[in-house]
Amino acid sequence: TVERAHRHEEVGDALETLHKPHTDEVAAQLASHFRKAGINDKACRYLQLAGDFSMRLSASAEAIGYYTEALRILDTQPDTTERTRRELTMLISLSLPLEMTQGYWADEVEAVSERARSLGEELSATSELYAALRGLWHYHHSRLEFDEAAELAGRLARLANRDGGDPVLLVQAHRILGEGAFFRGDFFKAREHLERAISTYDPVAHQSHPYPGVLDPGILSGINVATALWILGYPDRASESMAETLTMAREQPRSCSFVVALGVAALLHMFRGESEKALQLADEKIEVATEIGFEIQIATGHIHRGAALADLGAVSDGLRLMKEGLKTYRGAFLPGFLTVLAEAHWKAGQAGEGRSAVVEALALVAGAGGYFYEAELWRVKGELELLAGDESQAGSSFSVAIDTARRQGARSLELRAVMSMARLRKLQGRQREALEMLSEIYGWFTEGFETGDLGEAKALIEQLNAAP
Repeated sequence: TVERAHRHEEVGDALETLHKPHTDEVAAQLASHFRKAGINDKACRYLQLAGDFSMRLSASAEAIGYYTEALRILDTQPDTTERTRRELTMLISLSLPLEMTQGYWADEVEAVSERARSLGEELSATSELYAALRGLWHYHHSRLEFDEAAELAGRLARLANRDGGDPVLLVQAHRILGEGAFFRGDFFKAREHLERAISTYDPVAHQSHPYPGVLDPGILSGINVATALWILGYPDRASESMAETLTMAREQPRSCSFVVALGVAALLHMFRGESEKALQLADEKIEVATEIGFEIQIATGHIHRGAALADLGAVSDGLRLMKEGLKTYRGAFLPGFLTVLAEAHWKAGQAGEGRSAVVEALALVAGAGGYFYEAELWRVKGELELLAGDESQAGSSFSVAIDTARRQGARSLELRAVMSMARLRKLQGRQREALEMLSEIYGWFTEGFETGDLGEAKALIEQLNAAP
């Protein structure tokens, strides 16, 4: 009734006056009263505030509810420029908790980002359009649709360079270009873009930008550079770079970026053979991701923890955790995680289960036009074939792994593949050939000799030298 609507307006006005300037704390109540009073403009404004407040409290589900309700109200309003602008802002806000809870690869994330892109183009709103295109890039990248992602990355770079260039958007563009190149296995180009992003990154400017996004480009660039350095054959520089980035990430202790950094740092320590440290970081990641409601990263935390446990000998527990996490995760790391799962099956002597994971990973990589962990995928495939007694096929897979690593300049992955081939050649009585190929790649390295792979390579070279 009119009388009831009037009462809700009075209560809303009273609450608004009472709680100024901290109305965000009662924004949900204010939105409810003004909605029932039929004052939709104020209802939408307070639903936006309620959603933003919920995000600060790590209540993603509640934020989704508030933003979605506001969009429903806006859908009933007259088609004006102001209504369109408010819808655009609300869509960008909604995309963030959706990414956290459903993953970048979710169809709903694409739908929201695509609608925001359309409105951003209609309004010629550079910052909003950039945020929408960034969401679409994450969507296609996470689904290994690298061609579509590359096209969007190029558009983001052009948009960032418009009118003399926006420094904050340029940093994000270089991060995206670098991350795209990294996942496709072009590590030299990745390093170039990521280091450029790091050199021009300003954390204060980033945080004050209207649409900074869920993930900090400085932190993401740092963790990806560190991983690229390890793959390119610089284990110590990789460790130093990751430590610097993790220190920076710890300054944002309840952020999504910190959670992601913990996970990638855990992976790097596993790559170096430091599984105890990897386990500690994985546990910390799960704890922080749970605190802030970052559901997807809780799942990847279980994968990281499971991989570390498997490396430490608790293979059954590790496999269980990895499989649990993989029920949820469907992002760009998926072929890499499946490779780690397959390797754990190999360690457990389970050739059939391991080969199933490899087949799934190869199918994903086939349409991607290159993948950062592709050489390791072929190496693990060879180890599983050798476990099943097929020396000939194992040798072929090891050869593909070596060729892939060399093409990508991935020296650390080349070392692993050559070690697998050398062990096979030793088994076949071809010790001299094994010694020559392993000595050549081992001799390339100038650092990281205390890491697991290089220690293992040295021990194998000594065995081959001692062989009659």
